[in-house]
Amino acid sequence: DGKSLHSGMEVSFLGYPEVLPGTDGAFPVLRSGRIASYPVGKPQAHGRFLIDSDVYPGDSGAPVFIAGTSGRPKLVGMIIQRVSPGTRNFSHLAIAVDADVIRETLALVAADENKSATAIQKLPAKPTR
Repeated sequence: DGKSLHSGMEVSFLGYPEVLPGTDGAFPVLRSGRIASYPVGKPQAHGRFLIDSDVYPGDSGAPVFIAGTSGRPKLVGMIIQRVSPGTRNFSHLAIAVDADVIRETLALVAADENKSATAIQKLPAKPTR
């Protein structure tokens, strides 16, 4: 939709924070924040960016969205890690992986599975006795 990710952009994510009463495995909680850092062209980033928002244990795997055209949400990433000194503490920063990287990875996995299936089909049949 012409929107490229950049620092300061507002994002939302839908996670299952373990620390909020009444949400344990019941329903996701929608929260918002801003992209704190989007290291464009940096090889060490590996398609990751930082989100500035309260993040808790249980938020890993949360889809990250921006408002797309006509207000429809557009998937832009997934939270993969909280930046926190303790495993049980909340954090104000989360690391997310860009949705394009996820799509590319899934395409590579599918291509590899197709190659493996083709190779198996080409194996000679075992003789029966």
